[in-house]
Amino acid sequence: MNTPKKFKIQNSKFKIPSERGFTPHTNSGKLLGGTGSFSKTTSLPAFISPMRSKSMVWGFTLIELIIYLAIVGVVLTVSGAIGFNVFSQRAAMTASEEVGQNARLAIEKISLAIRNSEAINTPTPGASSSVLSLRTDSPATNPTVFSFSSGALWLQLGGSAPATLTSSETEVVVFQTKNVSYPDTIGTIKATLQLRAYNPEHRPEYEKEQTYEFTESARRK
Repeated sequence: MNTPKKFKIQNSKFKIPSERGFTPHTNSGKLLGGTGSFSKTTSLPAFISPMRSKSMVWGFTLIELIIYLAIVGVVLTVSGAIGFNVFSQRAAMTASEEVGQNARLAIEKISLAIRNSEAINTPTPGASSSVLSLRTDSPATNPTVFSFSSGALWLQLGGSAPATLTSSETEVVVFQTKNVSYPDTIGTIKATLQLRAYNPEHRPEYEKEQTYEFTESARRK
């Protein structure tokens, strides 16, 4: 009966596994009871030692950064366009309201003065003029004169100094009156008033111009 041979490993050599893949591990020794020897090489898995992975590092790739910048750019562009549109609409509305208010005030003043006048001095029947002069029964208001000068509409009562009827936010482009009186009447005036928003910088949102035409007759005898 053959007895199993006993053996032991001598001069065992180990290497510390690396962090990537598998690390070669070599065992060598001699057999007891014989003259033979052996040598065996194996590989140890890398998880035996702590492992550092690039995927664990937080950051952005170049493509991600480009995408994020593109999204931010689109959002800023859309927001800026919406804000500019809102500002332009508000500016256009303000300009329109300013022109309308000045026109209404001027037309009301002129119409009231014509109705309360005794006669029309200028223009004469059938003629046109940028000056409207009315005769009244009060020394304080006689004559009542409306005139157009330096982009503004002016009102002068009697011997007082002229005063502007329109604000500095508007500019009078045209003020024209025509005497269309019928025979045996005190007088009738047809007037044209053209105003625009004051816009020295020529900004599109403030471009507002409007023309008004009205007719009024003197009623006081």
